Amino acid sequence: MRAKYTLLAATALFVISAPLLSSAENIELTPYAGFRWSSQLTGTSTQDDEGNTIENIDFESGAIFGLWFDYRIQNRLMLELTAEGFPSKIQGTNTDTREKTDAFDVVLYYFQLGLHYEIIEYGVAAEDVKIRPFVYGGVGSTVFDAAGDRSTNTKFNIAFALGFKFMFNERLGLRTQGRYFWTYMNASNDYWCTGDGAGGEKCTIFPTSESLSQIDLTLGLLITL
Repeated sequence: MRAKYTLLAATALFVISAPLLSSAENIELTPYAGFRWSSQLTGTSTQDDEGNTIENIDFESGAIFGLWFDYRIQNRLMLELTAEGFPSKIQGTNTDTREKTDAFDVVLYYFQLGLHYEIIEYGVAAEDVKIRPFVYGGVGSTVFDAAGDRSTNTKFNIAFALGFKFMFNERLGLRTQGRYFWTYMNASNDYWCTGDGAGGEKCTIFPTSESLSQIDLTLGLLITL
């Protein structure tokens, strides 16, 4: 559960720091929600809580929740911090029944630092620009916080997004985007173990290096400070 407290601390830091950094319209704070889909991790295997072997695992699609914190460093360019949670389940094919089944619960936390570029120049008749398209790219870490006494794993990620902001006025608007996440999963036999490391009673095994690909659609309430 360490990742859960880290997410709360990061969110609190974003909110507290906003007034300290803020000059006119330099800060954007956007709480958001969305839906995420994940790719299958071919060749992987794990064990559920009953000891059944589950292969070719993936993450159950579902809702995501997070916060974007943006600081404008140039007219069109913003520095962006992301803190996000994705409650999910590890699922795959039961090797005995050949049926798709759930193995155990897991929450994925995402932390990123990136750049957010508005295609329409900010500050030029801004009151007339209601729709502001943008692109985003960032790097960070994905924290896999498995349920029960299973171990937690942290891996490198990158993301790219394309979206737009719809402004109701100078201070309030909506932000929506489509995003691609890529997380590197190196070959290992000590993912989400019960017990100590690779010698644990139950572990998830990656026989070869894999990449976890995920896409999502999100919508948030944009507040300019």
